[in-house]
Amino acid sequence: MIKKRSALCPALSYLLCFAVPLLLMLTVFARLGIHPFGSKSLLIVDMNSQYADFYQGLRHILSGKASPLFSWQMALGNNFWGLFTYYVSSPLSLIPLLFPESALPDGILVMVLIKIGLCGLTFAIFARRVFNIPAALMPGLAAAYAMMSYNVIYSMMPMWLDTVALLPLMALGVEQLLKNGRRLPIIGWTALCIVCNYYTAYMAILFLSLWFVYRLALKTNIPGALRFAARKCGQFALCIATSCGLCAAVLLPAYFSLKGGRIAGEARAFPRLSLASLGVKLLNGAYDRFYDDAAPLIYCGAAVALLCVCFFFRKRIPLRERLAAGGLVIIISLCYCAPSLNGLFHLFHLPNWFPYRYAFIGSFTIIALACRAAGEIRPEMAEARPGGKKRSAKLSGAPQTVNGHTRTLLSEILPGIALTCILYILIGSAIGFVLPETGLTVTDGGFAVQDAWDSSNLLPRSFLLLCAFSLLLILRQAVRGAARKRFITGLFALLLCGDMFLNADTLIAALDRGTYYHQYTDWTDAVALTRPALNALSRLDTGFYRVEKDYQRTFNDPIALGYNGISHYSSAYKQNTNSLLKSLGMWQNWFWSSGRGSTLVTDAMFGVKYRLSRAGEMPGYDLLFSQDGVSVFENSYVLPIAFMSRPYPLEGNPFERQNALARGIYPDGGDVFSPAFYSWTELGFELGDSGYVRAEGQSALLVCTVEAVTDGLLYLYMDTAENYADAAVYVNGRYIGSTAEESGVNYTFCLG
Repeated sequence: MIKKRSALCPALSYLLCFAVPLLLMLTVFARLGIHPFGSKSLLIVDMNSQYADFYQGLRHILSGKASPLFSWQMALGNNFWGLFTYYVSSPLSLIPLLFPESALPDGILVMVLIKIGLCGLTFAIFARRVFNIPAALMPGLAAAYAMMSYNVIYSMMPMWLDTVALLPLMALGVEQLLKNGRRLPIIGWTALCIVCNYYTAYMAILFLSLWFVYRLALKTNIPGALRFAARKCGQFALCIATSCGLCAAVLLPAYFSLKGGRIAGEARAFPRLSLASLGVKLLNGAYDRFYDDAAPLIYCGAAVALLCVCFFFRKRIPLRERLAAGGLVIIISLCYCAPSLNGLFHLFHLPNWFPYRYAFIGSFTIIALACRAAGEIRPEMAEARPGGKKRSAKLSGAPQTVNGHTRTLLSEILPGIALTCILYILIGSAIGFVLPETGLTVTDGGFAVQDAWDSSNLLPRSFLLLCAFSLLLILRQAVRGAARKRFITGLFALLLCGDMFLNADTLIAALDRGTYYHQYTDWTDAVALTRPALNALSRLDTGFYRVEKDYQRTFNDPIALGYNGISHYSSAYKQNTNSLLKSLGMWQNWFWSSGRGSTLVTDAMFGVKYRLSRAGEMPGYDLLFSQDGVSVFENSYVLPIAFMSRPYPLEGNPFERQNALARGIYPDGGDVFSPAFYSWTELGFELGDSGYVRAEGQSALLVCTVEAVTDGLLYLYMDTAENYADAAVYVNGRYIGSTAEESGVNYTFCLG
């Protein structure tokens, strides 16, 4: 019976380690009103504008409607493998596909929750096998890892969560390599990590190298230590190289895909982070958004911080181990603060938003050291059992009386508690200096940050949690009896779960107020609006053609809805394609491209045969049919997907460039576009050094009078988005469009 119970307890603990963080995060989302508990969805920021569409693209691939290697649904056609390997190559990406197209956000919710649960489970397996922590404490520490601030905020980046879940197993592979020379675990888990997301896998491998050196340093007291270290270093390097070699089919195509776009951009300098800015992130609920000036997301519980500090005071832990751990913590802190080391983890390419994407390595380290300190609780529990005193004395050499041992433990724990309190006080005193420089108390980019996060209660809340954990820790060491100790340990774990829930609830609410989770109907309505027209069009025309729309949910509508289009937005973009589209007067900026701003000429050359419109009219195109509020227009001038053309230099404004393209196809045809005669009337403008600017305190209006000398479509292109960044265009009082719709990006307007 005793053996059966001992076997069941760890199994139950593992189940709780998976279920507790999953259910806690589900409760957080339910409180926010995420469907099916409310009207919102998990679609926020890039989850809304990219990832949801890419899961739909994966659905089209598995159904045989698209290729995993090349896609016509990305701008003018692109390598889809690079997109696949970065965004949706995880096996868990199949979970959203178990739900129908209209319920995809529900599938994403389930997938995110399962990934968070797996983070707790894998860390529990690692902590139990390496540090032998008590089963009663495992769910709390697992929740600390699974619900750390990194996972909570980046629940909108689900492809990064796989690496967080696999890192504990990779670290466990290091232990197996050092202990008995087993190589297969570290090779297998590292290879799986690369397959799931090579980007964060690279960061995990860099950290794993540091973790390997740290754990190897603990073996220096054995005979033949130098030969042992050299042999193990060679084995570790070979394991990592083998993992990368096994994943060459992922890494090489991904590299060539990014080479033409994402990693070919202009390098930017990495910022320097102060220790005060880093320290603030050790407080419960600390949130400074996810823009370039944000600090690393490292919070993983007040109890974890307390146990981590106590780790360095525990005399049971060898001094060599404490010094090595201190060195590891310092190195990781330098990685956050030093621009060069920060750049190393990001392949020396500064991310656009979402900085410190490797921040999870700091949380892993802190929690692992906390587990090491907590693992020393286990021998202490033996003293309360019959014969336990003698076994404990053998293990530690500590006094053989309960009271004497308690005094020894208190002498180790109280300094840790005192130092942690001092640390929190120093952090609290730095808040007033740190927040302004990190943009936490100012309005920036249209977001009222104070509405998103109130920093006034950070220190009191965190300090109260620290006091509660300190009291439980002292009681845990002072009471007698294994049952009482287990009860207090359970309370400690329960309070730790509450700590992580409070932090997650605060961060998710701040995300919603500062950026907002999209309504569930935003997705379902977009699918219901366009899907009938696309289905009818596919039955009518079975050939190759491109489709564009005068409305969109995101730039990735072609991938989501499965039609060939020009609009696209991802890190797998091609810079040459984007530059070409922009030079022809189309709506393009940053990583994204769009079919907006096209003309009959560009549509004809790029094979855009059909255009969908909610306006009910489209000059120059023939109405084909209407379906559920969407009108389908046909371009009768469309050219085949491939045709012969003479080379012509593309110079001048977009219309001159399109004339050059047309002459390349038909040299004797003359110019397609002719300049129109027009005159400007400026109302409310002043002439500045760089052109007309709006007079202070006045409404400004530019009236353009055009003399139509021939019949045909009239197009307008304003070549300076800086001067006309807020320009709304009207024709005879009818609104046409505005450059203010996307950061002042100029593009071609069809005036009719």
